[in-house]
Amino acid sequence: MSNGTQQGFDAAQQFLQAMLTSSDLADAYYTQVQQAASSGNTSQLAAWLAQQGYATDPTQVAQAQEQMQANQLAAWAGVYGTTSSNNGGQFVAGPPVVVFDNNTASVNSVPLANFTFTGATLSWTLADNATAGSITFFAPTGLTGATPPASSGQSFAGTLQMSASAQSLPFSGTLGPITAFPLSNWSGSYGATVLQQADGTYVAGPALVVIDDNNVTLGGTAISGFTYDNINNALAWTLGSNATAGNVTFFTVTTPTPPSTYIGPMFAGTLQQSSSAGPQQFSGQIPPPTSLGDWTGYYGVTSLTTAPNTFVAGPALAVQGNSTVLLGGVAIAGFTYANNQLSWPLSGNASAGSITFSQITTPASGSTYVGSIFTGTLQQSASGSAEPWFGQIGEPSSSGPPVQSASTLATVFQYANYVLTAGMLIFGGFKLASWVWGKISGSQAAAGDAAVPPADANPGPAIDPQDPPPVNTTSDVTTDVTTDVTTDATTDVTTDVTTDVTTDVTTDVTTDITTDVTTDVTTDVTTDVTTDVTTDVTTDVTTDVTTDVTDVAVDEEGGGPTAAAVPPRRSKR
Repeated sequence: MSNGTQQGFDAAQQFLQAMLTSSDLADAYYTQVQQAASSGNTSQLAAWLAQQGYATDPTQVAQAQEQMQANQLAAWAGVYGTTSSNNGGQFVAGPPVVVFDNNTASVNSVPLANFTFTGATLSWTLADNATAGSITFFAPTGLTGATPPASSGQSFAGTLQMSASAQSLPFSGTLGPITAFPLSNWSGSYGATVLQQADGTYVAGPALVVIDDNNVTLGGTAISGFTYDNINNALAWTLGSNATAGNVTFFTVTTPTPPSTYIGPMFAGTLQQSSSAGPQQFSGQIPPPTSLGDWTGYYGVTSLTTAPNTFVAGPALAVQGNSTVLLGGVAIAGFTYANNQLSWPLSGNASAGSITFSQITTPASGSTYVGSIFTGTLQQSASGSAEPWFGQIGEPSSSGPPVQSASTLATVFQYANYVLTAGMLIFGGFKLASWVWGKISGSQAAAGDAAVPPADANPGPAIDPQDPPPVNTTSDVTTDVTTDVTTDATTDVTTDVTTDVTTDVTTDVTTDITTDVTTDVTTDVTTDVTTDVTTDVTTDVTTDVTTDVTDVAVDEEGGGPTAAAVPPRRSKR
């Protein structure tokens, strides 16, 4: 505990707020922390704070940080996409948790209503939500260790009840990319599929087409009564109402397995083609499109450029085969399609548009998205002008900001948390390991010149000198949480799925299919189109735009306020 005075604690809270809202002040303090670490002269930290007009010391600043983390949800902004639930010792992947700001958080892509936050604990009930839970957040640990711990980022632990009839189970997670998506995020025409024969050879299988959340076809026939597990990204259907039965899991290939060059969404699982036949291994990819139907998908993440560097969310475009295209849920009349370009006139429509489809195989800076996109223009009325328009597959409300492109709020808080913790530890006589400086520098680079909005930089209630926050709330639970989540959930779930699916399937599927289909076509199509379109458009549009797109989407669906710094750039498919 610190023996600081009220004046010292007030100054510490003022410094914390100023540092969060001024990147220059944060960077200057970081420089002082580095110099103190190099020289071993920790007294210079307190002296520097006094020179800036703050009569306090790094320990009291760290306590101000603890006070904020206990009372302000924004301090934990970020995407907790690596989560797990423990059912009788069995760890399974859990739904993502996203903290946007002090007023907005979501579980399983659904904004929480009437939640409470106190003592670093977020709680919500079934009375106002589809789920109920109580989770406590923990700060990074192991900053003085020789090597980084399993996770050196923020984490949480608590309980989650997924429905009124479900049991409340232990629930924990760490910062990481979202791995759970609605079915529409996997929409596309998986026309390059294979079935494994009894002798181990492969033959071409039927095309699986995911149109949107409610429509899926196999070999051109609609699948009835299917179920979809949005946590494990698994689609299943039975023979009861279909000619086939299947169970497939979707995932994204970002690093091709030689000799394959395929990058993009993919599925793997089993298919039973009749009641008298056994299930066969069934896998598929999206081949280079040659018709409008091959661009089938729900392009729900769209943006319009209304003025230079000004972006707003655009309407969703849904391609449903060769003959049906919907804009904002309304069918487009009289459209034409040729050479990846879709156009339609105002005559017979409420809008006019001209867009070109292409495939991203190399994510833009600050993004993890690979898959289909479109770029072009949209004129939304007879009196309006044609505005630049961009779109990609998925639902904006379920994207969330991946760690690699977290929101301004999250990156600034992460940077500040590392710097303040480092300053406190050095001031307390601890020597930081070299890897910590890389963490801080990485967070600094991610935060850039950004700053936290004043409303979210609120350090919370004044600190009581008679009962101040602990200097460090880190406990064994964080180590347990991180170890359990990362080791059990990620190792069991990711290793089993990725290793088995990607290694076995990608090698076989990609070798058999991609070599024949993709090599000839993708080289010509992707190189010419993606280089021109993606380089020029995606870098400019995706990086700047998706933040605005998600801001609007969260506000529309959640009904709650959305901070100007709310996430994200796009998460992976």
